[in-house]
Amino acid sequence: MDQIAEAAAAGAAVDVGELLGSFTNDLACRAVMGKSSGRIRSKLLRELIADTSPLLGGFNVEEFFPFLARFGVLSKVVRAKSERLRKRWDELQDGLIDDRESMYEPMAAASASDLKDEDQDFIHILLSVRHEHGLTRESMKAILLVSSSDLILMFRTRSC
Repeated sequence: MDQIAEAAAAGAAVDVGELLGSFTNDLACRAVMGKSSGRIRSKLLRELIADTSPLLGGFNVEEFFPFLARFGVLSKVVRAKSERLRKRWDELQDGLIDDRESMYEPMAAASASDLKDEDQDFIHILLSVRHEHGLTRESMKAILLVSSSDLILMFRTRSC
């Protein structure tokens, strides 16, 4: 809303499609990562989604030119890039889970009536049911990655 007000005051044009896309992205990110994740992590998530999307649905040269598969150069490049992305996803998810775990302990001690809806996000929900359902840290990261992959598919045509 602030961007619309600033553009209106300046008499500038507003790309409503871009604003709605950005709003939808922020809404989805808040549902998964929570309100307190900050702009840096949101920017990192958008970068990761933008970098991962071409790998998931990109053009595979070796399928069309099978003789290139013998050399394996192209697949090594893709593997190396996907490994770097996996490490970046792990760092992001570990940071998010660590932050929520440090926040979850005091919240778990409080009664359920003391918790506000805006204090809980998807990670808090995973933390609250992890013992009941036997979730490990890796399984929680896998669930987060699947929910993030939904974001990838949802915003594939956009630069999130």
